[in-house]
Amino acid sequence: MMNNRLKNLSRRGGADRIETGLNPLTSDLALHLGTTYVALKETSRTSFCGLQPSAGLCLALSERFYYDVNAGHCKKFVYGGCGGNQNRFTSREQCDSRCSLTK
Repeated sequence: MMNNRLKNLSRRGGADRIETGLNPLTSDLALHLGTTYVALKETSRTSFCGLQPSAGLCLALSERFYYDVNAGHCKKFVYGGCGGNQNRFTSREQCDSRCSLTK
């Protein structure tokens, strides 16, 4: 579906070069037309909510929350402070607002 939208944009906009991927400044999907990034917000639960929790490489041992797709809610885990993935939130509320199906 995303590819069809991009093809239509390229035909209508006359863009000579279209790139897609993650916006380097945010975690949003982005459409790159020349030198301009246009954020394409996902309307449903973000894809990283399904990732397994990752403690990362450091040893800071901070409490964080991740969304557990099997349990259907956010759970605590210990984060090392660097690395890891995007399924990592500083509060249960932040995790719920981003990933829970019942908002």
